[in-house]
Formats: sequence, structure tokens, C-alpha cells
Amino acid sequence: SMGATITSHRNDEVTIRNTIDVVFTDAAFRRPITFTDNMDFIIGSMGDDGAFFATDIERENDAGIEDDIDEVVEGLNISDTTKAALRNQKKRMKTDSGKASGSSLYFHRFETFGNLNNKDWVITLPDGELAVGCACGEGWSACITNRRFLRIFSSGGNQGPVVWLDGEPVTIVGRLNSIAVFYHDNLPLSDGTQKLAYKIYDGISIEEIASGSLSCISSRSSLSWAGFSKEGSLMVMDSDGMLSILGVAKTKNDNSFSWNWSPILDTVGLRKSVDDTFWPITVQDGKLICVPLKGGNNFPDATRRPVTTALNLRMPLANGSDKNSILEELALRAKLALNQKKYMLDSTAANGYDVSDLDVEYTGLCAQVDKVTLKLYMANVETGKLERALDLVHRLHLEKSFAIAMTIADRTNHRNLSDKIEDIKDSRFLVEAEKLDDNIYSEDERYDQSTPSQQSRNISPDTTEKLGMKRQREVVESNEGKSNRQKINPFAKKRFESPARPSFSPQKETPSRLVGISRLSSFSAKSRLHSKADKNLL
Repeated sequence: SMGATITSHRNDEVTIRNTIDVVFTDAAFRRPITFTDNMDFIIGSMGDDGAFFATDIERENDAGIEDDIDEVVEGLNISDTTKAALRNQKKRMKTDSGKASGSSLYFHRFETFGNLNNKDWVITLPDGELAVGCACGEGWSACITNRRFLRIFSSGGNQGPVVWLDGEPVTIVGRLNSIAVFYHDNLPLSDGTQKLAYKIYDGISIEEIASGSLSCISSRSSLSWAGFSKEGSLMVMDSDGMLSILGVAKTKNDNSFSWNWSPILDTVGLRKSVDDTFWPITVQDGKLICVPLKGGNNFPDATRRPVTTALNLRMPLANGSDKNSILEELALRAKLALNQKKYMLDSTAANGYDVSDLDVEYTGLCAQVDKVTLKLYMANVETGKLERALDLVHRLHLEKSFAIAMTIADRTNHRNLSDKIEDIKDSRFLVEAEKLDDNIYSEDERYDQSTPSQQSRNISPDTTEKLGMKRQREVVESNEGKSNRQKINPFAKKRFESPARPSFSPQKETPSRLVGISRLSSFSAKSRLHSKADKNLL
């Protein structure tokens, strides 16, 4: 996996024993783990809590049993059917007298808060039951057997339910709390195409999340790899090199989810020769992390650390006449990632966990997806393809994105397009707002009905509004009364009439005429005194 590499060394020349090496990718923070393999593991898997291994069944010495049967029945005329029955009885007697002969499961825990000697656990399957696949994740480990059983265990070793599979098991993968099981749904077609199916379970609650046919297998091909991406999407690759993703979408009627397979990368065009192949490891950040194999090899060399490469995902879309095919492909892949994030958000909230961080991530991802859609929208508007641009508006998610689309349409003098976008915006967000208001109103109504005494003590909104209007009228009337009053300045100078031209008619004093006479005026007292002094000097 991307987190670590597990290597099984058979009959090491130095230690002369079987060993298991677990080397983590972040070697600077986690030390490598090495332990002795005394049980001869044949399959293994690694998860968040530890590594899970399984052995082959303990096969009895059939040659010795045949010799014992021949000695007993020598000289007796016994059919082959009777000999086979005696042989099976002899095997059961050896099994009952000794230990169980089923596969042994071993879980090696990485970290523990208890005693180090008791952190690992071992369990043995019933007689003749062979583990053909194993996987582990966060808080769980599971295996599928040749008896079409899915056995689930906790990370501590507690046994969970045993589930029947609908067909012969093929493989099992897991990540975090998701388990994906693949099995034969029907006989292969005449051209060799495998007919497989899948089921996804929750590793903690053992609830079935999704199931269906593995329709992403190409003609005349089989399943070569399966795993979960970093974002939690189920990915598969067939023997022809076609990588597919299980996309999820939320239905509008009952708020459930629908699942469909979509091709996301065709590696045939990336091969340099016919014999070249790619050995997948994981999918993350829009890239397939894999090991390129040459010369017809099916697996990388286990004696040395493989050299990985990253292949950018690209859906096999049809070639259009314009140059926007890259943006179209990016927008479709971004929509798949957004739907997966929405599913993770809703499923986490349904389990009662805090989804504040996931909600922030979902909003940010919506903004990124809308950014790509708006780029494609702008390119279509500039080229005059208004119908195609209007179709892209339906893919927007945020209200702000609709406002940007309307601004682009207005600046390019496409008023009709802007009006249609506004109608779409109103029909989407106004309906959501009305639903929210209805829910709030119903909750308030239930609260009012449940607490009538508290409702009687509260002041009604109408009374509050009337009181507020009354206070506003009082304030306005008081301000008008203050403005009508005559403002009298007690420090203003008195008004003097001119002696040359006495005023016989009383004039109404205005605020502008209450201003005192200037000292430079010839009618003031000081001015007359200055004029007398000047005459005396002359």
C-alpha cells in the first residue's frame, strides 16, 4: 500500500527462517517492524491499526493415509467408494485427535496502550476452511474463505458476524471503515469475460452500503486490481488496463444514493510497448500511483523497493470541435469527487459525528468545482454558444457562482442569458430558503404549543411594533418643538437705532438682525469718539 511495504522472506540465508518486514513510507516518524514468521503466511494486508495475515490449511499426508487403508483392506473385495469413505473417516479421526486444520489468522498490532505481550492475537478457522483473502482498516479486520464466508473481527480480536456471500469469493479490500468484497455473480461469457459482483459493508456496524454488478470489466478481460482511493472511492482495474471508479450521486426524491461505474483512465495509450503494464498501488489527488512493469512481468521485484510513478487521471471523452475538452474532462472528474465528499459528509453526520470540518472541506471543494465550471462557461459565452453556457449553469453549487455567471453575461451584452440565469438561481435558492423557513416555523410552533405559560408572559410582536412606533412619534414631536423655539443668546449685544434716521415703524427682529454693529461703522459710540479726537488735533 501507499503507507508501507510488507515483504515476506522465505528461508533467509542469514537467519535460516521466515521473516516478515514492514517498512513504512514515513520512515522518519515510524520505525520498521520485523518479526519471525513461524506460521508460513500466504496472504496479508495492512490497515491503520496493524497488519493482518493468514496461513494455508494444514494438509494431512494423503500418501500415508492411503498406505494405512491399503493394509487394512488387503485381501478384501471393497469398492473405491468404500475406500474413499474410510479415507475421510481416517482424516477426521486425525483432525479430532489433534489441532484444527483450518487457516490461522494473525493480527500484528502496531501500537498499544496495554501490555506489549498481549497486543497481537491469533485465531484458527474451522477444519478445512481456507482463507482466500484478507483486509483490515480502522477498527476492524476481515477475511473471505473458500466456504463463501465473510468473517469480520475487531482490531482487538473480537469475532463479529459471519456473512454468506452470493457467489464464490474473488478478493476483498478495505480502507478506514469500508469493506469491499468481490465475488462471482455468474459463469464467464463465451469470450472469457468475467461476470463479477461487489458489496460494500461498514466495518464497524456491518451494514451493507452498496451492492451491484461489476460492469466495468472490459470484454475478454478479468479483474486485476481493486482498492479504495484516498478520498474513499472504490477503484478497480481490469486486465486490459482500464481503471474505473464507483461514482455516487444523491437522488432528489428520497435523498438516497445511487452508484454507477465510470471509466477514469485508460492506460493502454500510456504503454511504450505491448508487453508493458502498470501495477497499481493507490489513487490520490487525481493521480494513479503505480509501478511500471516491462518485459511482460506481472509483479514488481520483491527483493528491492519498487520505483513508483504517477499517472494523471483522464476520462476517455469524445474529441470535440472546440479546445475546451480538457476543461470538460476536469469538470466531470471534479463532480465525481464532489459527490463522494457529499456522501462522506452525510454518512458521517448520520452516525452522529461532528461534521464541521467536513462541511468546510465540502464548501471549499464546491468553490473549486464551480471555478472550473465558470471557466468553461466563460469560454462558451465568448464564442457565442449561449445554450451550452446555460447548460453549464445548472452544474453550479454556490449562490456566489450564479452571481459571477450573471456578471459575465451582463458584461458581454447577453441580457437574455443573464435573465435566465437569475431565474435558475431564484428557483434553486428561494425554494431552499422556503423549506428552511417552513422548518423553523414548524419548530417554533411546536415550541409555542408546548410552553403556553411562557407564551402568555411574552410580549407579542404587534405590541412591540406599536410601542416602538409610539416612541418614534414622541421623539419626532419633541424634535419639532425644539426647532420651533426661538433661540436667545444672553450675551448678544443690544441693537442701536441710527440717530439720523430714526425708525418709526416697528420691525420684526430676525436672527440675522440681532447681530451687533461693527466697530468700524460710523454710527457706533467708539467711532464717534475717535472722530471727535481727530477734529481736536486738527
